[in-house]
Amino acid sequence: MDEIIRRKEILEYVTHDESISFSAKGVFAFLLFHYKHDDDNTMFNELRIYSCESSKEIKSALKELEERNYVVFTGIDGYEVNEALVNRSINIMESVVNEIKNDYPDEK
Repeated sequence: MDEIIRRKEILEYVTHDESISFSAKGVFAFLLFHYKHDDDNTMFNELRIYSCESSKEIKSALKELEERNYVVFTGIDGYEVNEALVNRSINIMESVVNEIKNDYPDEK
């Protein structure tokens, strides 16, 4: 259950990133929650099956995600979510927010 909650936090963090397209956010959500590495289909084929985007659009979305370090290229099956890096970014943001709250306890 904790893993699902953490994945929802990761998804929320990424979907609020205004520097990536809506398509990239959808691809990220698919990789985070739906793609299973033990499937017979490759990651890219799975994306093509469930997406209405063209191959070119999917590749573009994956490139956006890779440039932001949200996914890493595995070389074998395509890409996977870079959970460690996104978790670090979330933890840093949470620390900053907590410091601000401690510095300004009366602010709401």
